[in-house]
Amino acid sequence: GTPFETPRDMYMEKPQPGTHSTHALAQIIPDPASDLMLPESGEGSTGEVRVPLGKAIANPAVSSMPHTPGCDVNEFIVYDQSQVNIKYLLRLTTNSSTECKEGEG
Repeated sequence: GTPFETPRDMYMEKPQPGTHSTHALAQIIPDPASDLMLPESGEGSTGEVRVPLGKAIANPAVSSMPHTPGCDVNEFIVYDQSQVNIKYLLRLTTNSSTECKEGEG
């Protein structure tokens, strides 16, 4: 579905009007110029899956907004569990001690 994109996390019980999920944007992202595109697998699949492989860069969607604290990582919030189809689950450890900074700025 259509995500609501925001440069900070916000508490919401349901998606914003006209959207199906929320994407809290990370301050730092992998450089999309180095993304690897793989064919999507599964019955009826015709698209591609983006695998981010780039070096860390400032997210232009967040860094262009002055005084906007963002998230250290992308957060995807889905309100209807039937929309979720997890193929892989990764557990990552970072050196960061901060998470999204709600309501600052």
